Amino acid sequence: MSQDIQLSSMNPMPMQGEYIPGGGAGGGGSPANQNPLGKLHKLLRGRYPIVIVLALIFGAIGGAAGWIIPKQQFAATGQIELSPLIRNLSDADRIMPMFNAYVGVQIQVLQSPRLIQQAMATQTWKDTGKPTSADYSGYFASNLTIDSPKNSQLITISYTDTDQKTASAAVGALIQAYIARQADEETREIREKQSKYETRRTVAQGNINLRQAEIQTLTLKFGVPDLKVLQDTTMSQMTVLQAQIDTQQMTYDSLLTGRTPATKPVVRITADQLASSNLFVRQLVNDRNSALLELERARLKYGKDSVHPTIVSYQNQIKLYEEQIERQITAYYESPQMRQNFMPDGTPIVQSTDPEQVRRQIDLLKGQMETKRKLATDVARTASDIAGKQQEINLLTQNINECTRELDALEFRKDMLGRVAIINGGDNAVPAANKRPLIAAAGFLGGMGIPVGLMLLIGLMDSRLRYSDETDTDMSGITLLGILPNLPDRLSDPEQAATAAHCVHQIRTMLQINGAATDQSVFAVTSASPGDGKTSLTLALGLSFAACGSRTLLIDCDLIGAGLTRRLGVQSETGILEAALNRSVLEHIRTTEITDVAILPVGSAGALHASTLSPNALRRIIAEAKKHFDTILIDTGPILGSIEASLVATVADGIVLTVARGQQRQLIEKSLRHLMSIGAKICGVVFNRAQARDFERSLSNVSMRSVGIVGTIDAANRYGVLGRAVQNSNKKD
Repeated sequence: MSQDIQLSSMNPMPMQGEYIPGGGAGGGGSPANQNPLGKLHKLLRGRYPIVIVLALIFGAIGGAAGWIIPKQQFAATGQIELSPLIRNLSDADRIMPMFNAYVGVQIQVLQSPRLIQQAMATQTWKDTGKPTSADYSGYFASNLTIDSPKNSQLITISYTDTDQKTASAAVGALIQAYIARQADEETREIREKQSKYETRRTVAQGNINLRQAEIQTLTLKFGVPDLKVLQDTTMSQMTVLQAQIDTQQMTYDSLLTGRTPATKPVVRITADQLASSNLFVRQLVNDRNSALLELERARLKYGKDSVHPTIVSYQNQIKLYEEQIERQITAYYESPQMRQNFMPDGTPIVQSTDPEQVRRQIDLLKGQMETKRKLATDVARTASDIAGKQQEINLLTQNINECTRELDALEFRKDMLGRVAIINGGDNAVPAANKRPLIAAAGFLGGMGIPVGLMLLIGLMDSRLRYSDETDTDMSGITLLGILPNLPDRLSDPEQAATAAHCVHQIRTMLQINGAATDQSVFAVTSASPGDGKTSLTLALGLSFAACGSRTLLIDCDLIGAGLTRRLGVQSETGILEAALNRSVLEHIRTTEITDVAILPVGSAGALHASTLSPNALRRIIAEAKKHFDTILIDTGPILGSIEASLVATVADGIVLTVARGQQRQLIEKSLRHLMSIGAKICGVVFNRAQARDFERSLSNVSMRSVGIVGTIDAANRYGVLGRAVQNSNKKD
């Protein structure tokens, strides 16, 4: 009989890698790096059969409830039609603007809590015997559906209920409430808004009238209807006065010096100055400037020196305008009011030879100039005030226009009142679409979710290690040396024995491979709590080391359990305590019936003697034992519950931590943190009592002949099941 077995691939992590609980540096992926499906699988792992069974049971219950509990629904449907036509003062029908938006607003009105409250207050709804309180309006709204096809005048109102009469009454009551609202509340609302906008328009019109009266008063202040004309005339007069002042000043200066006045004009009015008082000249100047602008554009288009007909045409126009302007300037100097001061060519005329008389004339002209200047300033200030008031009038006019538009829109709404036609009042309620399959499906899925959620919760609360590969994720940074099967007390299956022996040999091989690089030969085996199988592992490893020709010493340093001493049947009054006190080791070592395996028993030491041990004493024992043995295995107590375990951990070359299936994660993490804190060198973890499914995933592709059961029941009781399996495999080799 043969079986294909191979131990799972060992984590190639360094032996002294840093341990980070729950993730971090190291080999195995941390739970934080697992995908959601991986996390769910970890929580439901091993519970799939019960989860599936319970999910089907609860799903069937939920589906049945979803099919049985819902009652038959009845749906009543009503329709109303909104007329898009409005009637104006001329009684000519026309389409209401933005009618689709108006329909959308009416749908919102039909769904509003206020209208639903009014519908529940109607006698039609009260006759159903249903509640009329505001708390019930939410349930009413949840059963109500209102819709309108695009670009349609129809609005469809649907109500669903388990009672056929209630469904019909709900639609009828809502239509009644809507028509009543159209005829009552909306009319009052429209009237209030109309009154508000009419008041605003009246006030604005009154302010316009007031501003116009103020403008008229300011204009009449100067006795002319148009201030612009007065302003232009004043500027023209000021120009003439300034010319006269300049002329008289020249005459006065000439008389004082005894010289004849200059013959060329001193002051000649410009085209722009004359345009300020002459509308015809102003138009000529504007036309000339426009022609100059067009000439520049034509030159940019056709070239600066081009003789294009367009350029020539603009040049001729400009020349004509300038000739006309020049004739107007000449005519200005030939006017009666200017002849007394200037010759036609612009030469000033000297009217007096008395300097004193000329000086008085200059003072008189300056006085007139000052009067005109004050008048011009007053006219400009008044014109500014009039412009400000005119701006206010413009704003008030905009306000009036806005009010007029709002009033027109309100009139449209008012014309629409009473134009609602009831197409269908929802009198007949018919059975609604059967939703039981959908509800049953939801109940089935919800029922299935209950046991799944419960098992997920149990998985979250369960902190035990149940599978060997959980050490990769829960103890990242620590090497998994191997796994050991869960063996019965009386091992009768040769294949199980072969598997167990192979696992122990594999663990021993890993220790030898890793220890060869760092010259490690002293290994201590401990656990987080009693009962994890550390003593059985120590004995089995000792048998395995001896099987490969290594002289092996087993040191029983478990002062409370003394498991190695009992299993090997060693009876000795002296042991590790005496070896530490007498500084002699060989005389306390006892041979066993196993070739190349010796033991340093507990001897007379007990729990109270742990305080007498020290790291130095243990180092002396180990140093002397190394002279005579190739490998030293130390069995000690649980690391969290014994003093000697911490002492041994500090002097051993490496620590092997035994973790049994079902052990609490918190204890394992606490043990690893304690070992790291005291400087212990952790070789790795051995997962004990693994289930068959762990081996189904990890043992394959290596053919191994199964071994027979050799030995007696006494040997099995003495070495334990694991030790007997290793011993039998060694005998077969």
